[in-house]
Amino acid sequence: MNTFPALHTKRCILREISRRELPTLREIIEDKQFQRFLPEMYNAVKTEEELLQLMRHFDTYVQNEDGALWGIETEDTLIGFVAIMDISYDPILFYALHSHYRSQGYAKEAVAEVVRYFKDKHPNLYLHTEVYNDNHASISILQSCGFKISGKENKKTMLTL
Repeated sequence: MNTFPALHTKRCILREISRRELPTLREIIEDKQFQRFLPEMYNAVKTEEELLQLMRHFDTYVQNEDGALWGIETEDTLIGFVAIMDISYDPILFYALHSHYRSQGYAKEAVAEVVRYFKDKHPNLYLHTEVYNDNHASISILQSCGFKISGKENKKTMLTL
């Protein structure tokens, strides 16, 4: 069994999300910006059972070294998450922060650390993500972490690292 890859930044710990933090995770997911910019995930985890199923899926990803869902913690508080999944065939990254912690550099710090971890473990793989064109803050964060715009389609910008 593989252990969860905990990561550390200057201000954050990126670690496994516990079941007791599901209410905070639910707050992040219920946020209007989350619903606007990650509608696919929002629609997939509308119920508590669906949210628990997501957590179980990521437990399997970690066991198979095929991804992880890191909770972003600062001052003993879960403030968001960063995830990588499908490493074995199409690695994709996505993330979100609680509305109270946006525009403070936490997302950039956390994404940069996850990117560093990914590139250290998988130097020959590409990592990609897609962001709605009007999510300028996220595009800027991703570009500052080394992602390059690789295309645009269906109101989304594709970025690759």
